[in-house]
Amino acid sequence: MLFDHCPETALSSVITLAPPHPEENMSKAPSEECSTRHTLFRRDETRPSDPENFSVEKPATLAVDSSEDLYAPPDGGLKAWSTMVGATLVAFSTFGFANGYGAFSDYYNAVYLTNYSPTLISMIGALQVFIVYTLAGFSGALFDAVGPRNIIPLSGIIVVLSLLLLSFTKPQQIYQQFLCQSVLFSIGGALGFFPAIALMSHWFKLRLPYAVGCVVSGSSLGGILYPIILGRLIPRVGFSTIQSSLLHPRSDLKNS
Repeated sequence: MLFDHCPETALSSVITLAPPHPEENMSKAPSEECSTRHTLFRRDETRPSDPENFSVEKPATLAVDSSEDLYAPPDGGLKAWSTMVGATLVAFSTFGFANGYGAFSDYYNAVYLTNYSPTLISMIGALQVFIVYTLAGFSGALFDAVGPRNIIPLSGIIVVLSLLLLSFTKPQQIYQQFLCQSVLFSIGGALGFFPAIALMSHWFKLRLPYAVGCVVSGSSLGGILYPIILGRLIPRVGFSTIQSSLLHPRSDLKNS
């Protein structure tokens, strides 16, 4: 064994290792060399060759943080799908309304804003879409700061106010259309449309592309239905009445 030729190796002795001087390497006694080896192999003051007393420390296991699972998207369920339906309706009422500007353009050119060129009238819808996309970054930062419970209702209030003011506009006053339809409505639409899309990542993971596609399809559906609705109702009930009816149905619309 390693310690059989060391006569002075007491198991209870504690020997301190010190770096040897270069000149003393040749004069070191065999007993000191054995003591050095003994200190290197000491563990809990027992012989390392004894298998019963020699213990091996097991590596510490890393604790798994389960906080990430608490915030993981459910990727389904009643609340998730109902959130998707609500976000689709938000997209239908905001960007879908902007996609249906063609019906407004026809009416403005034919009846309401005949004193202005078609190019200037088309700028109402162009500026509307431009402001919506320009405010996309601002609405995303505001969504992260205050959350969807506050920003989406604020979007609804601004959109309703813009449509209400649009119903009070006068003919041949194009600046009123620019202020109500291009500026004010676009602010409300940007605060609702982009947070509605971003909200899907909070509820879906594997089905996120499907959920986002459904929300975006709401804006496309609005671009199809709004021109049909406006084209049929404006000749019957008038422009001001149809703008108010987008906010709440009226009895005169039902009778017509």
